[in-house]
Amino acid sequence: MAAVAQPAAPAPTLVELQQRARTLGVHTQRRWLDLLHVQPLAGIGPARSLADDPGFFLAPGGARDPEAELQATLAAFFDPTERHAAGQTAQCRFPARKAFLLDVLGLTADALPAQPCPRYDDWRAGIRAERLTLVYAAAYINSPASMFGHTLLRLDPPEEPAQSPLLSYSISYAVSDAADTADPLFELKGLFGLYPGAFTNAPYYLRVRAYTHMEDRDIWEYALDLSPVERERLLAHTWELGFTRFDYWFFDENCAYHLLSLLDVARPGLALTDRFRLAAIPSDTVKAVASVPGLVRQRIYRPSAGSQLAARAAQVDASALSLAGALAERPLPERGPIARPARPMSTGPQSATAAGAAPGAPTATSAATPADDPLAARLAALAPPQRAQVLDLAERQVSLLAARGRWSSEEAQARRMALLLQRAALPLLPEIAVPPADNAPERGHGTARIEALATRHDGRGALLLQLHPAYHELLDPEPGFAPGAQIRFFDTRLRADDRGLHLDALRPVDILSVAPPPVLGPALAWKVNAGWQRAPGTTPAQAGLDAVLNGGPGLSRVPWSGGGHGTPLVYALMDNQLQRVAGDPADAPRWRLGSGVHLGLVTPLGAHWRAHLQWRARAYLGDAPQEREWNLRLRRTLGHDTAGLLECGASRRGTGRAPTRCALGLQHHW
Repeated sequence: MAAVAQPAAPAPTLVELQQRARTLGVHTQRRWLDLLHVQPLAGIGPARSLADDPGFFLAPGGARDPEAELQATLAAFFDPTERHAAGQTAQCRFPARKAFLLDVLGLTADALPAQPCPRYDDWRAGIRAERLTLVYAAAYINSPASMFGHTLLRLDPPEEPAQSPLLSYSISYAVSDAADTADPLFELKGLFGLYPGAFTNAPYYLRVRAYTHMEDRDIWEYALDLSPVERERLLAHTWELGFTRFDYWFFDENCAYHLLSLLDVARPGLALTDRFRLAAIPSDTVKAVASVPGLVRQRIYRPSAGSQLAARAAQVDASALSLAGALAERPLPERGPIARPARPMSTGPQSATAAGAAPGAPTATSAATPADDPLAARLAALAPPQRAQVLDLAERQVSLLAARGRWSSEEAQARRMALLLQRAALPLLPEIAVPPADNAPERGHGTARIEALATRHDGRGALLLQLHPAYHELLDPEPGFAPGAQIRFFDTRLRADDRGLHLDALRPVDILSVAPPPVLGPALAWKVNAGWQRAPGTTPAQAGLDAVLNGGPGLSRVPWSGGGHGTPLVYALMDNQLQRVAGDPADAPRWRLGSGVHLGLVTPLGAHWRAHLQWRARAYLGDAPQEREWNLRLRRTLGHDTAGLLECGASRRGTGRAPTRCALGLQHHW
């Protein structure tokens, strides 16, 4: 006798699911908290979600009550109303939450009311993500939004011979496009979370063009070893975040931190965000990802336009390099192809002049002949391979300068075509391999630093304690960072002596850019720092904290080779300063405005030592006395993140002179 089919078990009711979730304590599970982006406030406060968009929560107190948000989410999944972001039902708005709850409650898809999600399905079908890659764009000191570097995720399709990764899509979290990065207060607003942040996905080639050409930043790519299930979790949660606003904070809730939160959702148990409660510097987050066993399966270096230009420049001598720069900068109307012996093509009337051209008009072979053009003569004197190298360099320099806004796109294209016309007649050259730069982020030191130094002044011993929350100074080891880029925020120096503990300096911003000069062109340097500091050589009993705003432009040079131990740099800067003197001294005005010169040398001294020597002289308007100061700082590497320090200096105001002061101590990065 045939078996009688058993009726299907009825789907659980909403009340039953809510009770099951309570019994299992789902609201306390890390996977649920990660989906809500719930973190203790800087590790010390009550749990709260970092999302700042009310539309991300389905319960009135969902940002601080994970259990209420869980119960409200289950209830919303039974509601067919399309009342959430972009006219979606809750199931369509939160596919990652839905997948998690079905899994943890042991349900099949038919346990919830069927609700079509055409918008999400179309988006997901268009994202062919068989592989994921974490991308790090090196720091770019001339952009406030990028001076710490930037990270994003690339979604790679199945490997195909003709498929370039440049055609992949990318996921990025950044300050909203509505923010004005040219705003003088951009950094200050970013420090206090006054800009909205947003998740976006865009073609990867747009990111590469912006980073490697417009901003001259090397790119490091880290192919991640994620399973199909993990990739699906990440993409589903990315959809949820695409409609969600987060306040963008430069130090913690930034591009790097929120990409880690995506990886935490993708692979439960990673807990990468737990390592960054107070600050998340992009290079540090890349190091955290690279340190997880088995998470990174391959690392790829993508050189910037400047690095490619430098590799080509290394193949020619100084004379050829100078010629390439002159050709790139040459006024356009005067430049043309080098004349070559005419090859008879016809005996007709067009053999003497181009069709339609008046006799004597410039043609492809008559402009810029060696006889009347010194640059053309220098180029024609080179052998064909060397001539090809010079033209390649000149064309790449034009492209790089055009990306930085030097010329309009029309003028840049005309300059490039004039060079390429000449280049087309010359032989092909072997492809030049660009050696990986020394700025891979996992090679770098920790970005936070503490220093303890012993000193003696006015017959009294003292202990100096200096805290540098971020990020890098010129004396630090170069691997993992851009040479000549000093970026420090909220530097704090405390002095402890027999009089007690005193604040000697607090400098919220201290930026010094003295990068090596580009291959072709000048090396423009600049500095800006602001904060409160005690006059050099004084004690708390002698002077209070002066408010200081200092900055100025300048130039930098590489004086000699570092012998593989780093990049020696000399620099000269204007030293403009606005100062409000603490107290009300009788011999000087309360406010001082002055200018002078700031000279410096930073150089490696072998494999373990680095030195930074500085000299400043400044004169003020009015009757305020002139100031002069020198300072020498030596660093001896003891370990990857530990070093010994020796610092000496002296200062003079007016005709007085302060004795030389020295301090000896230790430094530690983390």
